[in-house]
Amino acid sequence: MSQTRFIDTNILLRYLTNDHADHSPRSARLFYEMAVGEFAGLLSMTAIFEVVYVLEGLKQWGREQIVQSLEILAMAPGIRFLNDEREYLAATLALYAVIPKLSFADCYHAVLSQTFCNSEIYTFDREFDRIPGLTRLEPGE
Repeated sequence: MSQTRFIDTNILLRYLTNDHADHSPRSARLFYEMAVGEFAGLLSMTAIFEVVYVLEGLKQWGREQIVQSLEILAMAPGIRFLNDEREYLAATLALYAVIPKLSFADCYHAVLSQTFCNSEIYTFDREFDRIPGLTRLEPGE
């Protein structure tokens, strides 16, 4: 692959939802071009956050559909992530799929806590107690 180009949220959404007569097929073609090696597409976790927000809210997709779609997207040929973000996405999706009261962002924060903070997180949100191996701390304790 000769070049890496950033892929913005709206391209991801049009590709995943196939809801626009012009933009969706063009986005699908872009993913095909990445798959055959014309260039690499760089995805960021911030774009993934925006995708989840739109799919949950505006598109009313369920978590299972979101998880499946993002897992496929993350493994698509020609897709790159910064550093270890692909691994963080996979771990975040795993939590997001099984703990419905935690937002996608909270699941990501749990993964970062496990990865970088000895599995400890300061939060008042008791839903974090449902994550095996994670220690929820509250200020003043």
